[in-house]
Amino acid sequence: MLEGSVRKAGDRLRVTVQLIEVATGFHRWSRRFDRTLDDVFAIQDEIAESVAKSLRGKISQHEKQALLRPHTGAAAYEYYLRGRQHLPRLTKPDLQKSGEMFEHAIELDAGYGPAFAGLAMVHATLYEWYGAKEDDLVQAERASQKALQLAPGLADAHVARGCALSLYQRYEEAAHEFEDAMRLNPNFFDTYYYFARSSFARGDIKRSAELFRMAAKSRHEDFQSPMLLSQSLRMLGRKAEASAAAKEGIHRAESALVLNPLDGRALSLGAGALFHDGQKARAMEWSQRSLELYPDDMGALINAACLRAKSGKKEEALEILERVFAKGWGKRDWVEHDPAYDTLRDDPRFKKLLAKLK
Repeated sequence: MLEGSVRKAGDRLRVTVQLIEVATGFHRWSRRFDRTLDDVFAIQDEIAESVAKSLRGKISQHEKQALLRPHTGAAAYEYYLRGRQHLPRLTKPDLQKSGEMFEHAIELDAGYGPAFAGLAMVHATLYEWYGAKEDDLVQAERASQKALQLAPGLADAHVARGCALSLYQRYEEAAHEFEDAMRLNPNFFDTYYYFARSSFARGDIKRSAELFRMAAKSRHEDFQSPMLLSQSLRMLGRKAEASAAAKEGIHRAESALVLNPLDGRALSLGAGALFHDGQKARAMEWSQRSLELYPDDMGALINAACLRAKSGKKEEALEILERVFAKGWGKRDWVEHDPAYDTLRDDPRFKKLLAKLK
């Protein structure tokens, strides 16, 4: 287990790091770094190399290449980190804040590839979840191309490009970008997660299941990947595996909610997993809480509609979908493959709503 702390005073930085053998409590390696903020990347690289050597005695050529990340100034890097912090939360205010942070990083360093990759992901997510605006699509395309141009060896850049291409439904090209990202960084959660989502939207359910499983393994606290894995497995008829994945997703969501009871994504997506686990009353409770906390959040609304459709509450589901689809939610390819909508597909009102999506 690697543990440590970071303390900052003015332009001074103190980082303490310890590598501990969990079984014995033995401190295999320990070190303190006292540097200026300008040395933050040197500290990161030194820690990574020291830990790898301590574990294996040496580092591989691939690991040496991984250490050659694009560097920037400390101020731009801090803005980049703030952008990364807001990006996964998926609410519109968080996405807008994330975009602002990446833009500040770019203002300070116009050649910083990771910030362009982050900005591309912001616009791709805004397009998918909030209005399907042409400007967001163009911005995702432009920023992802810039990220690849500046940092072709960065997995994040290829993931961002893959997501942008998926929005254009250029799935084969997107797959190539995700595969490049996997080669560059085999442990990067974002690659597996977004590649899985792209595969599902494409209709390749078997591949989506494989990738969601890899995503779940690469980030043990993430609740989304096992829940979405469960859905793919159900569609493939692998009921026992689907049940196990749903239970794992619920466990992870419960852990996330202990840390943050206001996690709307854990509540809204978790509601679907609870439904398939047979906990239907609890599923509706979680869904209702997510709507009370975030009444205008697209994720909360979509998952609430899906839950009600599966529960036989067709009118409630359609009422929620009218609110969502009217805002141009940009995920028609996903809806066309998601079995949660199966009870609604023959309804003329649903067909009319679906026609509004891109």
